Amino acid sequence: ITSANLFSTSTPPPDPINDNSDTWTYDWANAQPLGDTPGVLVAKLSMGSFRPNEQELNLTALRVDLSTPGLSLISTGAISDWQANSRETLTQTTRDFITSSRQSGEPVVAAINTAFFDLSENFQSVPTNLLGYAVSDGTLVSPSQAYHPFFVQDPITGARLVRDPASAPDPSGINVAVPGMSNGIVLWDGQVTGPADPILNARSGLGLSRDNRFLTLLSVDRSLRSINGPSYWGASLQDVGSLLAGFGSYTGLNLDGGGSTQMAWWDPTSQSTRLLNDPLFGLERSVGSNLGIVYQQPLAG
Repeated sequence: ITSANLFSTSTPPPDPINDNSDTWTYDWANAQPLGDTPGVLVAKLSMGSFRPNEQELNLTALRVDLSTPGLSLISTGAISDWQANSRETLTQTTRDFITSSRQSGEPVVAAINTAFFDLSENFQSVPTNLLGYAVSDGTLVSPSQAYHPFFVQDPITGARLVRDPASAPDPSGINVAVPGMSNGIVLWDGQVTGPADPILNARSGLGLSRDNRFLTLLSVDRSLRSINGPSYWGASLQDVGSLLAGFGSYTGLNLDGGGSTQMAWWDPTSQSTRLLNDPLFGLERSVGSNLGIVYQQPLAG
């Protein structure tokens, strides 16, 4: 059985072709729980493109209720011989990130790739440099970088998107921080702000509800359009903003996409990691950074 069969929604959303993309919304009542994890819903669906004469969009989205007891976030940590802007993390697939985190005592139930990074090797773990501000459990992983907004969570302020990289906080008080693409804010104050870039590709995105309670993680798959280039069917940057808004986000960030787009989960039935999205040709890239959802059963009393 595939993840597609496990989590396909029973009622697909309306086809938005030739419709105003800002009006599309998804009803999370159609989604399913992610395994036995409370506070996390998963939706896997296909829908028409926001523009005519394009292939449908194949999406996977997770909605995380950050107020759920026992839920927390984790991100890729710094490499042991860390050097800023040179050797910051060790690349790994999103599934391997879940597996290694669980082996180290962090029960990650799902994860998505995040930061853009210096890509030198697709399928082996190698040291790499992240592009933008990244923090893992109070430790700086990558310094802030001009034009790269980021998602951050700390125990005092909670979760938020930071548009100005110059406003990077002291990492010592931060649970996680993960950067998006350069000028990667695609949704702000409920308005789609993604660049008018017509290029279609696989996309990864992250959004927050207006009250910052609900975190939405989004992956959009791609299919091969032409071997020349090559070029793909998939989503534009503006589509990412529209989709995140439709899933209930008020602010949104575009993450590393293309061959890096991966979303995976820990299947408690098979006791193994499984992909939630469908990368082109099934290929999983070793990426520079991942963001994971951790669930620890709260203590009684």
